[in-house]
Amino acid sequence: MKKILAIAIICISSLLFYSCSEDFKVGAPYKEVMVVFGLLDKGDTAHYIKITRGFFDEVNNNLLAAKNADSVYYDSLTVVLSKMNNGGAVIQNYSLAKVNLVTEGIVKDTGIFVANPAYAYKLKTLLDPNYQYQLSITNPKTQKKVTCNTNVLENAPTVFVVDNLQGGILDFSDPVAVNDFIFTPPPHAAMIEMYLRFNYYEKWLVNGTEVGASKYVDIPFFTKKAINNPNNPGAISFSFLNNTFFGFIGGGLPTPTNDVKRYVDTPDVIFYAAGNDLKKYIDITNAQGGITADQIKPIYTNMQGGDAYGILSTRVKREVYQIPFSKRTVDSLIYSPNAKYLNIVGKSPI
Repeated sequence: MKKILAIAIICISSLLFYSCSEDFKVGAPYKEVMVVFGLLDKGDTAHYIKITRGFFDEVNNNLLAAKNADSVYYDSLTVVLSKMNNGGAVIQNYSLAKVNLVTEGIVKDTGIFVANPAYAYKLKTLLDPNYQYQLSITNPKTQKKVTCNTNVLENAPTVFVVDNLQGGILDFSDPVAVNDFIFTPPPHAAMIEMYLRFNYYEKWLVNGTEVGASKYVDIPFFTKKAINNPNNPGAISFSFLNNTFFGFIGGGLPTPTNDVKRYVDTPDVIFYAAGNDLKKYIDITNAQGGITADQIKPIYTNMQGGDAYGILSTRVKREVYQIPFSKRTVDSLIYSPNAKYLNIVGKSPI
């Protein structure tokens, strides 16, 4: 989910073995600490659960140890996702396979921790929002078991309803007007974001020859908007001030060179929703920084079983495609003095 869902599990792992605080007892007895991160998305056909282990070496350099896969990952784990009804009865169990994310085409950013291999546990199945899912992780060497439950958000148009976009027109031409966007998030959604996908065609010169390509940029209309009643969110209205439109577009588009020509295409509107545990994790993580932060603070976790940190939660994306700009909005993007620096010269030829 864009901003609210781009959470790095590396941050959780690093806090388990490093701190500037003098209160951190480096000589504390060793105990196994499991770190888990997973987001279940109905729109995905493959689901990944990242499981690592916290460690601390009193003799060797922990930053070097973090480059060693044997320090970060377990030799073997039994990982099961159970589909359960409202009464808690298990309908079906799914076993997850250990995979290297690199070979899956998911490349981790370089940093403190080992980048390859980057192990996770994979399941290929379609999730059903009418059921709850429980993750169970067992270490066969210690028989330690960690569990966690989550709902799955729905993205069907009949449930995740966007009221005033389908078949409509986006008109931002009147600077003193306001656009009201009305939508109903799915049950169990606790946070929501809205983006305008600004599609455009771009032409530029390469060795004197004009070439072109279709491009897009996602413009955030709002982010991290809390939903007061996740169990029954109801309709939500968001008002967008038209006089901020050109600034939003200009802030999202890369600065063009003089030879670049841009052509407006039909935009899309995209909503992202997050579950309650993901919202809590983001809220608490954002509140723990700052210049006065001098020691490890509790990180929100919904893992059960002791000596385990992390979250299992849910996210979903709802897209409404091809909502055209009004002719006046396109004309404003082409001819308005406030938009000249965008180098938009017409409508897309594609």
